Amino acid sequence: MNENTRSSLVAPFPDDAVSSRRGTHGKTLQYIETWRVVDRLNEAFAHDWSLRVLEWKLLDAEVVVWAELDAGGVVKHGFGNSTVTRSKDSGEPISIGDDIKAAASDALKKAATLFGVGLELYSGRSSAGRAPLPEADRPPGPGAGR
Repeated sequence: MNENTRSSLVAPFPDDAVSSRRGTHGKTLQYIETWRVVDRLNEAFAHDWSLRVLEWKLLDAEVVVWAELDAGGVVKHGFGNSTVTRSKDSGEPISIGDDIKAAASDALKKAATLFGVGLELYSGRSSAGRAPLPEADRPPGPGAGR
């Protein structure tokens, strides 16, 4: 991978591109919307990349996807998941297809992190002006838990 491609992939996202939501255990999660990741991949690889869903499974409450991101001749994999959206009245699934698409989008974003896209969100680093995650919400450092 050439330096221009690598630099494009790992460039921090601007503050207005980063959203936040509550995650499990009350932690705040910062994330990038899927279209921004697609835009970043298009920019870095001149639209020459693809995502292939290798496998998906419907579990009781969620859909899990295993996908392959092929970009610039390099292949990365990622898991994604999405909660099954159910009717409030009947409890029946509303659209498994939409749930699979959401899980595939999650898998794309995870695989893209292996190219360096959005890593500043996982590391607790931030772009200028964006407050870093609180210490309790940051992922453990290398070797933690060993």
